[in-house]
Parts: sequence; structure tokens; C-alpha cells
Amino acid sequence: MKKIFTLVMLAAMAISVNAQDEKFAIEEGQEVSDGQTLEANSRKNATSVAITFGADGKWAAAKAEGSLSEFTAYISGGNNPKDGELNGTSSAGGGYSITGKNLPKSGCYYTFKPTKDGSLKIGIMLNGNKSFYVVKEDGTAISDFDIKDKEGTTVALRVFEQDASTFASAAEKVYGYVTFNVEKEKTYYVFCTGSKLGLYGFIFNETAATIDPATTAAIKAEIDAAASGETAIETVKAADAENAVIYNLAGQKVDNSFKGVVIKNGKKMIQK
Repeated sequence: MKKIFTLVMLAAMAISVNAQDEKFAIEEGQEVSDGQTLEANSRKNATSVAITFGADGKWAAAKAEGSLSEFTAYISGGNNPKDGELNGTSSAGGGYSITGKNLPKSGCYYTFKPTKDGSLKIGIMLNGNKSFYVVKEDGTAISDFDIKDKEGTTVALRVFEQDASTFASAAEKVYGYVTFNVEKEKTYYVFCTGSKLGLYGFIFNETAATIDPATTAAIKAEIDAAASGETAIETVKAADAENAVIYNLAGQKVDNSFKGVVIKNGKKMIQK
């Protein structure tokens, strides 16, 4: 009986060890170079995720600012991500679009390639009103992600703008985390157009994260609309204002009975 108990305990310990997070953190003052690839190494022989930095030409030394609970410093490039090759020390070409699926080739962007299925929790510094994307290696944008600030509060991502197609943008600068699930041997691009996304590091876990579909409904609607040749902005403008989709600040779809601050037709308003 004692032998069986011991075996069970050893098995439980092995499962616990295998389920541990693998953490990669940027250190203050750390420098990276164009196209450099680093691997997670929080415990011996832990190499489950490779991260590659884009051909930016202006990577700056990491600085400590807006520290998160798991991280202390972030790094960012000096160029916006674009689909052309690096031209000297400047990125060239155009920004990513959902329909074009034109992945960035230069500027500030990051790619992650896991060797196992699981989830990634990435520490980021995201400037306000900048379009944030998580994109698969085939250029397809995903909607199943969430962003939380450093206090753990879900950040409401605004999808619709009156005059410009701004995708999944936060109203204010965010020091926080983006979480999404990953498949082994697949490459994921993480970036924001028109800006330089700051990276603190990441935590990989072999367990899938639970992403509340309600928080990504607006993002999915934008992707689906763009994929069908429309834009969510056109869809909203064409709709009767009274029948427009309404979201709360957590990105959840609500109806006219909801009381409080809502986003309707791309505008923040108070619904009484």
C-alpha cells in the first residue's frame, strides 16, 4: 500500500512539474538585434517557445516602466510594423489589413513559435487608439484573445471609429497582458499598426486558457465583416441607430435594458 501511495505521489509531482509555467522576461537595459531569436528558459531545458524580434533597425535598450507583477522592464523598436523589407533604418510598405493578410516584414513586431500546444500570456505596453493584432502565420487575424491591465481588469477594446478603420484599440495606454491559445509548431505574430508595441516577456503554459467569447464578440464581428468584403464601420453606419449592436466596457454584447456606460455606433455613451 505504501509503495502504491509513493507512486501516486511521484506521478502527481511529475504532473505538477510538467504543468509549471515557462517564463521569459526582458531585463532592464537588455538589447536585442534584428531577427534575433530567444527561447524561454525559466527552468532547465525549458525551450517550449521561441520568440523572434522583427527587422526593426532601431531596437532600443529595455526600460523599466509601468512594471507588471511578473515583469519589470519592456523593450520596443523604433519603427511601425509594415509589410516591406527594412529600408536602411526605416520600415517600408504598408500596415497589416485583415483582408490583405499582409504580415509585417519590418518594424516593431514579435513572432512566437511554441513546440507544444498551450497558451501564451504576454506582457505588453500598448499605446492608446492603436490597432492591436494577434495573427497566424497564414495572415489570418484571430479574435480569441483578451487584454487585461496590470490590476487584472479586462480592457475594453473599441472596434468601431467614425472616420477611420481602427481595429481592437484601447482608449488609453495599457500596461498589461494579452492572453491567447497556441498550437504547436505554429507561428503567431503580435503587433499593433501605427505604433511600437512594448514587450515585457511572456509566460507559456501547456494548459489552454479560458477566453470568454463575450469579450471578443466585437473583434470577431470586425474580422468576419472584413473577410466578407465589408467593414464593421459600413455595417454600423448602414444600420438603424436604434438597432445597432451595443457593448459594455468589457466588450460584452448587451441590450437596451442595460444601464451604464456603453459603446454604440463606435461612440461611448451613458445608457439610462
